[in-house]
Amino acid sequence: FLLDPEVLESKISEKSRLLILCSPSNPTGSVYPKKLLEKIAEIVAKHPRLLVLSDEIYEHIIYAPATHTSFASLPGMWERTLTVNGFSKAFAMTGWRLGYIAGPKHFVAACNKIQSQSTSGASSIAQKAGVAALGLGYAGGEAISTMVKAFRERRDFLVKSFGELEGVKISEPQGAFYLFIDFSSYYGIEAEGFGKIENSESLCRYFLDKAQVCFVE
Repeated sequence: FLLDPEVLESKISEKSRLLILCSPSNPTGSVYPKKLLEKIAEIVAKHPRLLVLSDEIYEHIIYAPATHTSFASLPGMWERTLTVNGFSKAFAMTGWRLGYIAGPKHFVAACNKIQSQSTSGASSIAQKAGVAALGLGYAGGEAISTMVKAFRERRDFLVKSFGELEGVKISEPQGAFYLFIDFSSYYGIEAEGFGKIENSESLCRYFLDKAQVCFVE
């Protein structure tokens, strides 16, 4: 679930204005290796009107040997990149609605014009909590490393468990806390007491009816 540089380059035209990257990825958990990002940066450099929006909110939820590389840190990319990040994921502050964007001043100023008319801003309490989170040290220090260790244990358990199911395809996530599972081999099957599983929607209904497990489809 990573961009192919050759395919990417073939799809870029004079009308292209923005490339969106998400690493670690929601929902696949894939992480872009630095060498692949460097190839993408070379392509971006060829198109002076193309900007990059890099979603890096899961940067601290990553499983070795995978490592995180911020796209803006690559040569020549700071001027072309808007980096989106926040406190929701790494610091488990989802309900606090506190995030930020980093990039060249003129881009951020343009974002401010829109943001200031669409929301009233982060609360002072959330901002104080964000300062406290940053005070834990880079990557959240021991508090976050403990959480990531727990995430990894859960990932390993689920990857092993789903991997033992016939017909289920799964790619081991290198970051974030998602599993992107392919159940398509079940489509077309007649399930006893349920009927035909035709698509993802009916598969979700099957899980709910037979195992009382709720899925979001």
